[in-house]
Amino acid sequence: MNWTLKINSRNVLRFLLCMVAAIAILNVLWQFLYVFFDDKIFFISTIAWWFNMDYEGTIPSAYSSLMLLVCAFLLGLVAFKKLSLSDKFARHWVFLSGLFAFASWDEATQIHEKLIYSDSIVDLLPTLGIEQSGAFAFGFWTIFVMPIIFLIGLFYIKFFFSLPKKQRRLFLMGIVLFLSGAIATELVNSWIWDTMGRDMEAIPYILSTTVEETLEKLGVTVFIYALLDYLEQLGNINVKFDSK
Repeated sequence: MNWTLKINSRNVLRFLLCMVAAIAILNVLWQFLYVFFDDKIFFISTIAWWFNMDYEGTIPSAYSSLMLLVCAFLLGLVAFKKLSLSDKFARHWVFLSGLFAFASWDEATQIHEKLIYSDSIVDLLPTLGIEQSGAFAFGFWTIFVMPIIFLIGLFYIKFFFSLPKKQRRLFLMGIVLFLSGAIATELVNSWIWDTMGRDMEAIPYILSTTVEETLEKLGVTVFIYALLDYLEQLGNINVKFDSK
């Protein structure tokens, strides 16, 4: 049995953008209701938690994990096609697929936070001359991640310039959006949290975390669109089920 699934990349893009907008709006709405009316309406705290973009195990977190897994799947399809063509960059696609699969798993389990905020890492900060305050109150982990991102970037330079012009532009846009949220805005969040008494219910902190998570989700959305568009250029990928 042959199976062909037709997907319109632009329709997917519109749908995902609407999803990101809805998640961000619901997050702000329920966090504000929680801050101002928690003592008046008993169920607000529960609903606010489910829609909080800054917490783990919530609807926004599950959405992020799912979208990263979609990226891993699409990258796997591209890798499969490239391997069949003996493309010299096939391994780059395979590695990217694995990287996004790990990112999806990490988003669901937060294993990186358990490692980064472990006592051994925190005890290392004074040796590096880093104080756990301001932008590094909880954003100190970016110092350890930046070298890894730099090395991956070096490994992918030739791969990046081998892509069609449209994909290069979209990939770069997705990367900039995601890292602007995951790293740059994370440092801003850390500074706001520390300077405002480490209050996670402070309005500026709620707004800044909303910006952070929205940027990350937009980055992944752009990346998904870029991959779908690229798969369209590669041609049909047919799936055949055969029990014999």
